[in-house]
Amino acid sequence: DNYVLSNWILAIILFNFFIDGMRTSALTFKTKAGIFNADKFTPLLQGIINLILSLILVKIWGLGGVLLATGISILSIGFWQWPRLIYKNVFHQPLWRYFSRYLYYSSVSLLTLIIALFTSELMIFENTFIKVAINTIIAIITIVIVYYLAFKKTLEFKQLSNYCLNILKSKKQ
Repeated sequence: DNYVLSNWILAIILFNFFIDGMRTSALTFKTKAGIFNADKFTPLLQGIINLILSLILVKIWGLGGVLLATGISILSIGFWQWPRLIYKNVFHQPLWRYFSRYLYYSSVSLLTLIIALFTSELMIFENTFIKVAINTIIAIITIVIVYYLAFKKTLEFKQLSNYCLNILKSKKQ
């Protein structure tokens, strides 16, 4: 029990994983566009913020404080800096378009998480293996249904569906 992470720390890890994953596409566009000089101080500033906050928050919350400092440092600079550079220098579009989609995707993800957690709480099993297996199935089904309903009308979903269907058709031949 001493080595099990609390739900609070797990939530921070998932949050950091989510925001890091969501900004990966912005990093890819920034790298492919060769935007390096305009962004040269971002990693340094983000590292300084992370170090200072980690030293402060580790005394208050231990490991959770260090993980929280990482999330805060990402949100302080890296979260908005990469999209700003891309939308300004590559797409020549207003930044609010990026963040409106980001908000929509985040809302869909949060809704999916809430539904999956609520549904899994209804399942009561004494066997841990069966509980994990059932919760995994519930999570997969929830993700498929919510994401299908949220994205079925988007161009990206239609393109991905056509791509997958073409792969399946080519495998049958």
